[in-house]
Amino acid sequence: MKALSLRSLLLGSCGSVGWETLVSLVLVGFGALAFIAPAKAQDYQVVKINVPGAGGTFLGGTSVWYVNNLGEMAGWYGANDGMVGSFVRYQDGRIVTYNAPAQGAGPTSGTWAMGLNDEGETTGVTFEQTYGFYHSFIRKADGSFITFTPPGPCATTVDNGCFTWGAQGINDVGMVAGSYLTNDRVYRSFIRYPDGRLETFAAPGATNVAGSYGGTMVDGYARVINQLGAVTGIYTDTNGVTHGFVRWPNGTFSTFDVSGPGIAQPVQGTFPQSINDLGVVVGWFLDANGVFHGFTWQSNGKMVTFDAPDADTMPGSYSGTLAVNLNIFGEIVGIYYDAENHGHCFVRYPDGKIWEFDPPDYVNDAEAFGINAEGVIVGNSVNDDLGLESGRSGFALVPRL
Repeated sequence: MKALSLRSLLLGSCGSVGWETLVSLVLVGFGALAFIAPAKAQDYQVVKINVPGAGGTFLGGTSVWYVNNLGEMAGWYGANDGMVGSFVRYQDGRIVTYNAPAQGAGPTSGTWAMGLNDEGETTGVTFEQTYGFYHSFIRKADGSFITFTPPGPCATTVDNGCFTWGAQGINDVGMVAGSYLTNDRVYRSFIRYPDGRLETFAAPGATNVAGSYGGTMVDGYARVINQLGAVTGIYTDTNGVTHGFVRWPNGTFSTFDVSGPGIAQPVQGTFPQSINDLGVVVGWFLDANGVFHGFTWQSNGKMVTFDAPDADTMPGSYSGTLAVNLNIFGEIVGIYYDAENHGHCFVRYPDGKIWEFDPPDYVNDAEAFGINAEGVIVGNSVNDDLGLESGRSGFALVPRL
């Protein structure tokens, strides 16, 4: 079945579709897809994904973070010269690598893809040296680039706070969401529209204390902006506690928390990672005992928390379950850590059942980052024996329908 694309519906309406109509279109699309049953654990075909020539000791190997509804995949890879490049893998198995303009030429410089839409467009950041000199880019499906620089010092100043700066996600109409660091060292976020306009925003309650490196951040591993233009992320208050937010297309906000203060201060809090086209958010929270758990949040305020069955929940372990991404059906993928702090992957199905798995080439760590409407899952195996920043090998699990 061909994946639905909101872009074709929007373009057919000459861009004049309002919020209520967009919601209706998404619900129609959901209804058209709803008869597809979730894949069972034993029904996946395993595909290994490795960029030719990937290696190196800085972010070495192949990391697959995104899969769109057409089955195209995107991510980044380490090269033996210490630089980072990005790639798109197409349905026929072709892998196209690229480096965006404005990328630095020194060690640990590179191009880091942070988002992929159903039009085959990617967005992300280029950087020269870790933690400094960042720019943002959009790579069109034809291979051409648009580059832009959000406000703030990160394009000209080496600053550890710049690591979460820049474009983080793109939807099918070309809206890009991301974050930037102000000259006062406070985070704000932005939406870049297809006409080049940049709209900045801060969540209600976000700190504006100079030098705090707090504020409003769109910093998910996954789908931070949905097809309607709703954006999810985190904000920190003046006490350093992290909260979740959704900025809706009309500019209003919903803010939410899963847990209250506890021994895990000041990093304790709620960390949304992804939002689907029905406005459902997934992420993780750090509880009062220093343990991570997954959650889902709906716009009516309904919250569900969960743990992978074999996740370590020992108080003070700072381990547990990290929910990363979800699709239109509410199938969720993520990572859990066992009692020996080894990472494994999981899928949580809409009925609440969780399947745990280790991908091919598993040694001692793994990460599941993406899932599309057809249930294709992507992520990495990681060999920590080669160093925490090396030894990555990409995978995809494709449902056998």
